[in-house]
Amino acid sequence: MRSEIATAADARAVAELLDSADWSLPRRGGIEAAEPLPGMTSEEAAAMIGRASTIILVRRAGAFPMLLGCIAVEMGDAGACTISMLAVASEFRRMAVGRALLEDAEQFAADRGATQARIVVTESRRDLVAWYERRGYRPAGRREAHPARLGGDDARLPSALRFIVLEKRL
Repeated sequence: MRSEIATAADARAVAELLDSADWSLPRRGGIEAAEPLPGMTSEEAAAMIGRASTIILVRRAGAFPMLLGCIAVEMGDAGACTISMLAVASEFRRMAVGRALLEDAEQFAADRGATQARIVVTESRRDLVAWYERRGYRPAGRREAHPARLGGDDARLPSALRFIVLEKRL
């Protein structure tokens, strides 16, 4: 089973999948409780699917329309790409779906000339950073604001949210 490029018909399912993902971060004081991050609307997913610069790959449960997971690939300049929005349906986690999606995204980018992949991960999710490191990603030595904050202040996002940049040679 391989990933396929999402179409406009997948927008709602992609948004629901991303909305159900665990995008949580620890609360102030390092307490283990978490506060959820805002999800993506169907309209936002459709707009992203319609952009030429970003491709969303999806995996389905066989011939069924249900999505097992999704991942986005944005081709950049100078042989670089940004991989984001990796999400796996809760009932399919720990079944290597995320790993397969990541591998497919990397191959998709490499087939289009990318030699470097970049991922921006919530800094507080040390388990997720470690997961990417086990797949060959290394800290790039810099941090970034949430992508939504780069284009303006998204009041839905916690102000303390920080991201670490990880990179991998493809």
